[in-house]
Amino acid sequence: MPKDNITDFHKMPPEIKLMLNDKQTQYGDYGATAYVMKGITEAILSGYNGYVVKVPIEFWETMNISEKNWRKIKNKNYKADTYDDVLGFNELGRMLKIQGKKNEK
Repeated sequence: MPKDNITDFHKMPPEIKLMLNDKQTQYGDYGATAYVMKGITEAILSGYNGYVVKVPIEFWETMNISEKNWRKIKNKNYKADTYDDVLGFNELGRMLKIQGKKNEK
C-alpha cells in the first residue's frame, strides 16, 4: 500500500497564499475558528441527540464552501470574491488536513 505523503505534493500558488494571509489578518486564524466551530457543532448535535456526536475538522471547511456555492447559485451576477473564497476555504481545509497528518506522526 502506498505511503500517504500528501505533504510532499502540495505547493500553494503564491496569489492564493497572499489572499489567505490578507483574509486571516482581517478575520482571524481559520484553524482556531474551525476547531471552535467543530466543538460548538458537536455540543449542539450531542445535546439534541442525547449521545456524543463527533464532527470531523473538515466539517467547517465544507460548510463554508457550501455557503459560498449557494451564493454562486442564487446570485445571477458574477462576483469574483465568492469564487476566490471557495478556493481559499479549500486551501485552508487542505492546510488543516496536512497539519493533522503531521501531528499524527
